[in-house]
Amino acid sequence: MSKLTDARCRNAKPSSKDQWLSDGSGLYLRIRPGGSKTWVVRAKRGGKSTVTTLEPYTDMSLKEARLEAATIAVEKKITNTTVARLIAQYTDDVICHHKRPVMATGYMDRAIRPALGTMRVRDVRRTDVVCVIQGYISNGRRTADQLRSQLRSLFSYAVELGYIEHNPAA
Repeated sequence: MSKLTDARCRNAKPSSKDQWLSDGSGLYLRIRPGGSKTWVVRAKRGGKSTVTTLEPYTDMSLKEARLEAATIAVEKKITNTTVARLIAQYTDDVICHHKRPVMATGYMDRAIRPALGTMRVRDVRRTDVVCVIQGYISNGRRTADQLRSQLRSLFSYAVELGYIEHNPAA
């Protein structure tokens, strides 16, 4: 199997099932039936298969994805996952199945990613979550409650994946 090229990634078309285009060394371009393309790193750690979702293809070049995959391979630690990477994985695995995924992705893109995106998931504390919510209250109490719900769901997903032990938004 040959390595991916920019042209092959750009021209890949969706089908009725997920497609996984391999670049080697665990890096894949996942193409969803809806047409979204996301970089994914698959690896075996401790006898278990892990899947780490990076960024959408539109936000990360092939070269950047290769560098990130190499970094992950060297680190071999899932605990260094950033909130931005968690959001990308959560979007691919959970939000895409929502009735109105645009609402959830809006909260992720407008509030959560800018405030917490560069932080490691394991470093997020309750005070960080409270600051994000309080900063959003100016948009209305109902909107802040929706944001709180999105944060709670996002970090529950992180607990489920084993990135953290306790949900800082609970």
